[in-house]
Amino acid sequence: MADITLQQFLKKIDSLPRELVSKGGGPLLKAMRKEANAWRDQAAANLSGRGPGNLPKNAPKGLRLGQSIKVKLDAEPSRDGFDLRHFIGYEQKAYWGAFVELGTIKQSAKPFLRPVIDQVGSGSIERIAADVEKQIETIARKAQN
Repeated sequence: MADITLQQFLKKIDSLPRELVSKGGGPLLKAMRKEANAWRDQAAANLSGRGPGNLPKNAPKGLRLGQSIKVKLDAEPSRDGFDLRHFIGYEQKAYWGAFVELGTIKQSAKPFLRPVIDQVGSGSIERIAADVEKQIETIARKAQN
């Protein structure tokens, strides 16, 4: 697949029929969710092998930081018009994720979210575009039958 810029990708998306890119489960949403899940999985993998770490005394028992990493669809798409953005981060009850990611006075930073950009991010647009293309071809084949 040829390399494309983000602007070219978004321009192509804007030219697609709305039902293909809608929140209701269109190919773009599915492809973006799949890619966001890959980012989430990489962030959790970045934590593996580190042990439980210094959990705060009031941390919920049994909650591991890696298990608290979630993918959420943007709840406020109107702020920029792009309604398929996903957020990846840890749940509020795993608040010590900030201490691990950024460090404290007593603990050095051990980033697990920021490195994901370098580890997975470079090919994201191409993987999303390829997945959307594959899904659209499948939809087109079904429509012809």
